[in-house]
Amino acid sequence: MTNSIVIMITWLLVIGVGVMAGVYFTFSTFIMRALDALPAKHAIEVMNSINQVIVKSLFLPLFLGTTFLALLQVALSLTYLQGTPSYLGVISGLIYVLTMFFITALFNVPLNNQLAGFDPQKDKAESTWASYRFRWIRWNHARTIGSLISVVLSLSILTLI
Repeated sequence: MTNSIVIMITWLLVIGVGVMAGVYFTFSTFIMRALDALPAKHAIEVMNSINQVIVKSLFLPLFLGTTFLALLQVALSLTYLQGTPSYLGVISGLIYVLTMFFITALFNVPLNNQLAGFDPQKDKAESTWASYRFRWIRWNHARTIGSLISVVLSLSILTLI
């Protein structure tokens, strides 16, 4: 019974984190590049619109749900698994929470909030966008890689239990 619960939680985590990795990958590989093709003022407007819409979409429950599942994976791995599967579960969950949740909270969201405060009367669009884009993408790459590592480690658990 316990293994069934661990397996179910791990599969839910793999699916959720895989979707999150896809979202981050999408931003890193072509959404930000498409925004770069726009004049900086328009790129800022579009990104601000994306940031307003995303928190009112299914992204937020997925974001919070996968974080909860990753923490649950850590707890289940420490409680019910032994040896390599236990270590993988703990590492996978912690990597996800650290590289996805905390990076988002500590870096990407504050950058988004700064961008939301853009004032075209006072701020230069080109330098504002260039600075935002560089820092935001760097942290988004970390979220993408962390999510992918978590998926691979979680899939590894499933092959071992």
